[in-house]
Amino acid sequence: MAEKKPRTPEDMEKALAAANEALEQARKEAEEAKSAAKEAEAMMKGMSAKDTEDDGMVSFFAFKDDGKYKDDIVVGLNGKIYRIQRGKYVRIPKDVYDIIRQSMAQDAATAEYLESKSREYEAVKQQLN
Repeated sequence: MAEKKPRTPEDMEKALAAANEALEQARKEAEEAKSAAKEAEAMMKGMSAKDTEDDGMVSFFAFKDDGKYKDDIVVGLNGKIYRIQRGKYVRIPKDVYDIIRQSMAQDAATAEYLESKSREYEAVKQQLN
């Protein structure tokens, strides 16, 4: 069995600095995802299934920015691909709308999960120091 090399304080400081950097990046990404999900949820509150008319279509608006949310939304349903333009009001099938809404809810749940794990990490880190 190989012996472990003893860690020097410098090694431990480097590892802690790398862990802190990774944590900060994860926090930033989680906050961005949470913010985007909240914005999307606020926009979608006025656009619910009751907006469905006899034709089975729903009004939808996807916000657009110059960063992560600049590309069109692509949704596949039963072998058909829908490309939804951002920054414009469009009418989409209710089933496609439901897929987008569920995806946004999952993004929000992921952001919450990352945030909770970040808090757990901070608590453990405080105990170790």
